[in-house]
Amino acid sequence: MMDSLGPEIVVMNRPSKPITLEAGQTVRLVCDSSQQASKDVLPISYPSLSGTGLQPGRSVFVGQYLFTGSETTSAYLTVQHIESETSAVCIVQNSCKLEGIQLTVHIGNMKNTAPILAERDKQALQTFGKPNKIDFVALSFCRNAQDVKDARAFLNSIGMQGTKIVGKIENMEGLVNYKEIMNACDVVLLSRGSMGNCVDPEKMFLAQKMLLRECNLAGKPIYVTRVVDTMVDAPRPTRAEATDVANLVLDGADGIVLGSETFRGKFPVATVETVLAICRQAEKCFDSFAYYNSVMDFAGFHSINPNIGKTEALATAAVRAATKLKAAMIVVFTVTGRSASFIAKYRPKQPILTVVVPRLSTNGLKWHCTGDFVARQCLQYRGVLPVCADPSLGSPDGAILKAALQSAHERGLT
Repeated sequence: MMDSLGPEIVVMNRPSKPITLEAGQTVRLVCDSSQQASKDVLPISYPSLSGTGLQPGRSVFVGQYLFTGSETTSAYLTVQHIESETSAVCIVQNSCKLEGIQLTVHIGNMKNTAPILAERDKQALQTFGKPNKIDFVALSFCRNAQDVKDARAFLNSIGMQGTKIVGKIENMEGLVNYKEIMNACDVVLLSRGSMGNCVDPEKMFLAQKMLLRECNLAGKPIYVTRVVDTMVDAPRPTRAEATDVANLVLDGADGIVLGSETFRGKFPVATVETVLAICRQAEKCFDSFAYYNSVMDFAGFHSINPNIGKTEALATAAVRAATKLKAAMIVVFTVTGRSASFIAKYRPKQPILTVVVPRLSTNGLKWHCTGDFVARQCLQYRGVLPVCADPSLGSPDGAILKAALQSAHERGLT
């Protein structure tokens, strides 16, 4: 996955030493790249404050990249008054030292009109993303379906048609337009760190549970960030963090994205091992059959004449049969990954061994094989274990199936 900077706002022209702010002092936010950042002035990478919705009393957060919110390196500001279209005076609410690889700026309920892909994003995709055949591009601060369409058009224009798009919902505008973003993108990512600056603490769980349920019902993979921030400095998570990870699994998350814990944490390996252990334990407690019935009921598929496509009908039947037979696993043959996605939508208890049959395509000049590309992208679905088939083995129901079952045995699935 390759992350984009997008319309994210950062502090520019920082000095080599940390910037010390004291509670109660004033500091100016200016849209002026010529000014040097200091305890009195913070120049930001945005052309104008006009149209942003910034007004007296509005909150502004300034913190290091992948902040946890508990560091002494983050500042909470309150706008005192607007001086001009390019300057605002703010009161510092807490004493801190602004430091880190990058200082990001979050203006509460701001309407950001910057393009979804900054010029540096486009250049990075062309020089790094395309040559390295990136599987996913994450759109930071995705605001609506048009952002996804614009990104898709650019990826297609540079020959990255197979790369999938992750819509990161991390501000109020994205949350309001979550349905159109969900329908337009391939994967949804709830960025709780940034979202926490836009949503009241007592309402954060509502946004999270709503997004998880909506994506589950639509069969759209959803990932959630910021789970064990304590492990940036400690070898163990808090009890609340451990419970949070388990609840994400029980509520239907397809995956969990670690950030500051592994980016600058002191215990990155222990963090991964701990989160994996919690997820595995929670999966043992997940009621797959109840989940299956809830999705079927919501879609009306238990009715006499359900409006269901053939692929999804086969998927629901396969999950139902595997449950009744107490099968060890479900084997799926696919070319595009679509069949696997439908089975994963119903969260069977069994692992989904997905055998991706390679497909050859050509642009008239070169031949391309999409098998390994699709296999890696199938990892986005919960419970899916993809393997790329060797086309030289013959038909899928012969040697390829035998090789797939051998692979499952080696993984301890049978």
